[in-house]
Amino acid sequence: MRRSAVSLGIPFEISFEEFDSFVKNSLKQVKRAFGAFRVELRDGNLFFRERDVSYSSSLFEKGLELAVSEARKWSKDPMNYHKTSRIFSHLEEEEKAKGKGFDSCLFLNENGFVCETAFANIFFRKGRTVFTPTVSCGLLPGLMREGVMEVLERLGWEVVEACLRLEDLMGMEECFVTNCVMGPFPVLRIEDVVFKDRSLVWTLVKLEGFRRPWNN
Repeated sequence: MRRSAVSLGIPFEISFEEFDSFVKNSLKQVKRAFGAFRVELRDGNLFFRERDVSYSSSLFEKGLELAVSEARKWSKDPMNYHKTSRIFSHLEEEEKAKGKGFDSCLFLNENGFVCETAFANIFFRKGRTVFTPTVSCGLLPGLMREGVMEVLERLGWEVVEACLRLEDLMGMEECFVTNCVMGPFPVLRIEDVVFKDRSLVWTLVKLEGFRRPWNN
């Protein structure tokens, strides 16, 4: 949050101790046993908002089905690299995908390179190599993406950040997406390209930092 605020020229005078206290005090007011929350910075003040979680064991078992969005992301847009409330186009494109029977959508950038899904980063596995789109393609470099990459490298996997086209996905054996709420989540198909293997996802979700109610 501080990095984005500084980069976008937004005043940020909140110390870590103040931020930590705000989150802990806000969580004390939450009544639900499980869910997600979002902390927003507006006009120099912090706001806490609870979020519903739509992920489930049945969806995890099935795997996400992704449509390729007709909208393109512009890789040079500096807002791509910050988590902001400017997500209308993502919501709109995901709703279009759901209207076609998919769970979400995959964005390509203006050059036709794979970028990210509506609300998650994406990974592909072929053999012992894991590929993920490079940040310069125009995607938000999520914290879960970074954590997964670090764990994979520590476990001896080769992790490659690359510019991938849709035709490059044909030879991939496995696909999964990540964000801080869902953790690693399997993808069943992108349009007509099917990914049947789940071995790497199952390896990851057995680790403490990636466990969620839907992957136990």
